[in-house]
Parts: sequence; C-alpha cells; structure tokens
Amino acid sequence: MGKDQELLEAARTGNVALVEKLLAGRKGGLLGSGSGPIPLSNLLR
Repeated sequence: MGKDQELLEAARTGNVALVEKLLAGRKGGLLGSGSGPIPLSNLLR
C-alpha cells in the first residue's frame, strides 16, 4: 500500500497518530507550511 493510500485509510479509521506520522514525513505538505506545523488534533475539533 502506498503512502497516500495509508494516509487515506488512517484518516478514514480515525488513526490520528498514524496520520500525524505520515504527514510529518512530507516536506512542506498540508500542515507544514506557514508559521509552523499545526497539530492535527487542533484541526479535528
């Protein structure tokens, strides 16, 4: 399974720890731009 598929599956199942781990491994990425990384738990509120 590719990284993108792993990320989608982790998001679907609510595996926040794995989603954060997979996103942290990306350069820039969805959460890494701007003034700094945003904890995923803050986005899920």
